[in-house]
Amino acid sequence: MGGLPLQGFASGGRVCTLMSWSDGAKVPGVLIDAAHPQRSVKLRVMADSDGSYVVRPWQAKEKTVSFVPHASVAQLDECP
Repeated sequence: MGGLPLQGFASGGRVCTLMSWSDGAKVPGVLIDAAHPQRSVKLRVMADSDGSYVVRPWQAKEKTVSFVPHASVAQLDECP
């Protein structure tokens, strides 16, 4: 899984990514799009490590990251 949305890793994870959640996904509320709860807000994927994506909201001022288990993600896509 990965493809285009994760190609930005080599240049610092600059590609904006949307995640679609799998059934029963366990993700922090700050990452869920309130208007479309089955997908994420726009995200910056910082790394893919130890079975989780390390992410933070796109263009967030805070440097806090969240860990999203691979099992919680059904699909990855670039932001429109």
